[in-house]
Amino acid sequence: PSVQALCVSLLLAFMRTSRDRPEIVERSFEPAQLACFLANLLLSGVSRSQTLACLVITSELLERHPAPYSLLFVRHGVVRAIHQVATREDLGQQGKAGEGTLAKAQGARSRRTSKAKLSSDTAHRVLSVYFASSSHTGESPQLRSLGKIARQLRSSPTAVIAAHREALTSLRELLLSPEGVTTFELMCSGAASALNDFLFPPKADSAGIGSPTSVSSAAVPEEWRRVCGDRLRLFVECVATGTGGSFA
Repeated sequence: PSVQALCVSLLLAFMRTSRDRPEIVERSFEPAQLACFLANLLLSGVSRSQTLACLVITSELLERHPAPYSLLFVRHGVVRAIHQVATREDLGQQGKAGEGTLAKAQGARSRRTSKAKLSSDTAHRVLSVYFASSSHTGESPQLRSLGKIARQLRSSPTAVIAAHREALTSLRELLLSPEGVTTFELMCSGAASALNDFLFPPKADSAGIGSPTSVSSAAVPEEWRRVCGDRLRLFVECVATGTGGSFA
């Protein structure tokens, strides 16, 4: 954590000293990697000092390098993380305000200037200034498409249906599109877990029963293997091969 805090502090200092030299920032960082780095730190919430520093770095990048960071911050989860920071700090301040003891009342002034309030204010400012009137509201078109794919893959736990083929075909198209998909979009949309459950369904569900005790112990593995085989063949047909030939 101490090394991480030092890296964040150095990054913030670098951003501030490079305000008049945007080309230095452009040469020094790979935008997608930096977006992932900031998203992970904001989501982990290791300390309010690091959270505040990351918010300031985010604001600096949006102010001086709106392209490509405005879109990348949406697609890699930075905007979603800032929403969580704002909500978390707001709830924390409400809880403290409700305690109502004399000591807490006497410390109200110091709390208003605390890192928690600074983090909350900075998070709200970033959201209102850079994303309030933008289509980049924390949910990219790719994320919405993956959410639909996740729902389709979960639509029938006991049989392969047309919706599964449509979902896998759409997934292949997204993966091969110029924009691609990000790890955040795959995870946050539920598509990754839905695809895992589709290819490896619970043995009870794949047998079309409520619990494994409803049929003999030998019937469940046999039915489970058949369902897994059907789904794997459909996956290979739609994703690994597709209508355009080899996936590679």
